[in-house]
Amino acid sequence: MRLILAFTAIVVCHWALTIQAQELASEITKHQGTWLASSFRRDGKETPHEIVRTITRTVVKDHVVWKRNGKSFAGTAMVIDPKQSPKSIDVIADGGPTRGKRVLGIYRLDNDLLTICMADADQPRPKDFTAGKGSRQTLMIFTREKPQANNLRIPSSSDDNATGALGITTSDRRERSGLDHSSLSRGSNR
Repeated sequence: MRLILAFTAIVVCHWALTIQAQELASEITKHQGTWLASSFRRDGKETPHEIVRTITRTVVKDHVVWKRNGKSFAGTAMVIDPKQSPKSIDVIADGGPTRGKRVLGIYRLDNDLLTICMADADQPRPKDFTAGKGSRQTLMIFTREKPQANNLRIPSSSDDNATGALGITTSDRRERSGLDHSSLSRGSNR
């Protein structure tokens, strides 16, 4: 009987851990991609928009690369716990003065809008999404970068100077192919 109970307990624990791992993986997937900064406030001071708009945060698995004007300025590991309320995020810097230290924060993810509030290193986790004067917290808001629309367009035969994806017009393609496309409807070539 004890053996059956022990086996059942192991199966239930394994099942629960598997579900937790799947939920965590699902939440991490939601963070993937490039995020564009739209607002930064640190310790009550708003960062100028000219600077904020140059900052991106790119997440691949559990690693974040921070860039400004396209140049990497920091890398961090990301540890999240979506079961907390608010959801928690810890970052561990790859380098710099906080290298290897766990910096505590919270996050809220609403579709393509990500809000993160981080405490300074060695400070307690924020309880809310504020960064008032003297708080030693940074409030950041990001929007997910939309994939670039594929500007491929298949020109119609009536569109003589339509430019395709490679910058070649319809009439250029006709000349290069040696084929008179207008005669195709009549069933003959040049």
